[in-house]
Amino acid sequence: MNNNSIANEGEILNRAVTRFAPRALKEAGVGTNEVAANVVSFEPKTGAKGPAKHLTVSLDDIEPQETEWLWAPYFPLGEMTLIQGNPGVGKSQLSLDIAMRVAMGLPWPEQTGRREPGRVLLLPGEDHVAKTIRPRLDALGLDQVGRRRVEVAPDLFSFDKSGLDKLDQSLGELLPTLVIVDPLAVYLGGKLDMNRQNEVRSMMGPLGKLGQKHGCAIVLVHHTRKAQGGKAIHQSIGSVDFVAAVRSAVSVYEYEGKVVMAHAKHNLSSKGPSLAYTLDEEGLEWQGQVDVTADELAASPEERERRSLTQQAMQWLADLLETGGAVPAQEIVERGKAAGFSQRTLESAKAQLGAKSRKEGKCWWWFLPSGRKTAEGPSVCGVAVLQPS
Repeated sequence: MNNNSIANEGEILNRAVTRFAPRALKEAGVGTNEVAANVVSFEPKTGAKGPAKHLTVSLDDIEPQETEWLWAPYFPLGEMTLIQGNPGVGKSQLSLDIAMRVAMGLPWPEQTGRREPGRVLLLPGEDHVAKTIRPRLDALGLDQVGRRRVEVAPDLFSFDKSGLDKLDQSLGELLPTLVIVDPLAVYLGGKLDMNRQNEVRSMMGPLGKLGQKHGCAIVLVHHTRKAQGGKAIHQSIGSVDFVAAVRSAVSVYEYEGKVVMAHAKHNLSSKGPSLAYTLDEEGLEWQGQVDVTADELAASPEERERRSLTQQAMQWLADLLETGGAVPAQEIVERGKAAGFSQRTLESAKAQLGAKSRKEGKCWWWFLPSGRKTAEGPSVCGVAVLQPS
């Protein structure tokens, strides 16, 4: 029997004593209040520790917070960000350039003005610290003062409970602005299956809480699958929850002789522009913005060809509808086929262009939703052609 049942039965008994017993009690010379006072209390007990805490909190008690940024809008402070890409495209060099700028307080690419320098914690897993990481940072321009702000974990450990407790302690002692894990897969340990959602979440959740607790940006370098195609956020190896757990993700791809950092996920901001850089023996050099998205870079050759064809179809359809007003769908399909566009491509172009459909009689018409439509003249469908006024 639960506490609610006990409380209800106690209330019923008290009411019964008060309502139905007065006559019998009066005859026996016993007062109603005397009986009621001796009735066992049925109030539910809360236990020695007091009432249980609520699982929820009122939204009105939560103060809104603005996102603080390491590098807006790509790398937020207090959150995890993923740098993903194929091996050998320059993910590690990108992360080290970020580390160098934090340690020396240098401005971000496409920005001006120095910033307050911060401490950096590097958790390397593949690159040799003395043979690779130190020479790369030297080539990027990290000086002696900056090097003293960079700490390196000499030994590998797993992001299990014991490992995360040690990381928590180190973050509390070092107070870094930036933590770089490169690559993330090395720190998963041998027991964690990176393809299982629940196991990935059980590791990524506590790791993210460390970033929130210590206010540092945690950057996770991760590999993508070799095969291209689909959306950029779906290309990470392992469970999609690696991307789902972070608040921001950038994809790194080779593109037209350069390497491009493209914003693939952006929960806390609008999408940032794609930035290109080149790599050589002297380090990394930023080349400015490029007009290409993460999904376009992730596309397979077949998808790129389809997208290019769809863009051509969009221009063709826009010219047709802007000059001819509303046009019968059947006529568009026939003229489109003659121009080299399939019906599927035309439907995709119509959707991306924002063109609309309207039925008049037995005929469907396509038109651009700008201006008022009026009927003028006959058509092949036996109804008037709709023209924008």
